[in-house]
Amino acid sequence: MSKLLDNLTYLRKIVLQDIKLRFRLYATNQTPIIIYQMGKVGSSSVMKSLKKKAILPLFHVHFLLKNADNRSFYNPNVYEILSVKLEREMLLRQGKFLYNKIIAPKKQVKIISLTREPIGRNVAAFFQNFERETGKKYEQSNFTPQELRDIFINFFPHSTPLDWFDNYFKPFLGIDVYEYPFPKEQGYLRINKDNVDLLILKLETSDSVKEKAIAEFLGLKEFKLVRTNVGEDKNYGSSVCLMQWTGL
Repeated sequence: MSKLLDNLTYLRKIVLQDIKLRFRLYATNQTPIIIYQMGKVGSSSVMKSLKKKAILPLFHVHFLLKNADNRSFYNPNVYEILSVKLEREMLLRQGKFLYNKIIAPKKQVKIISLTREPIGRNVAAFFQNFERETGKKYEQSNFTPQELRDIFINFFPHSTPLDWFDNYFKPFLGIDVYEYPFPKEQGYLRINKDNVDLLILKLETSDSVKEKAIAEFLGLKEFKLVRTNVGEDKNYGSSVCLMQWTGL
């Protein structure tokens, strides 16, 4: 009975997400905005801030997918965990929906993407997705620092910050971001190509600069970033975990 209820809950959440995606896209005639980037680069703050401004239609994804694309994005050893399986399925369906309804038909779209220093990003991503990467909830795990180091070093996809734009951006949007010199001092880059208006922000850039860039990009009179999902506020924050690993 418990398994049946879990499966019904799983299906209900999938159906509700599909309905919400369609409503958000078709409820207005405004150009859709997609926050599209690898995980743990500060996108949650941008998403939450835009939601507060009631910007629609607004979407947030870590990858886009074509219908025939069945590649794996998660550790297959933990698929049996229902919460992880549900998260995976919802993200996959959202990625396919946005690609097939917006990108493939060449509809006008505004995309905001972010980048971050790779080492800090990888450590934060590992602990943000601890259950997905290890098969255990952080609070219930009893890994030694050495075991955590081994899991992180041997199984975590460390190349993601280096090849994400090549693997998950260029094939779907037709934009090679490395063809455009990034103005480091400015802290952001804007690219217009075909139906895509793209803004790339560097996480380390000051909030005031990011706010100005986003406001100009979206034609807003003003825009304020709201801090959210800050790793240091969690018991698996990057700095705390690094201290645990080194035995400090």
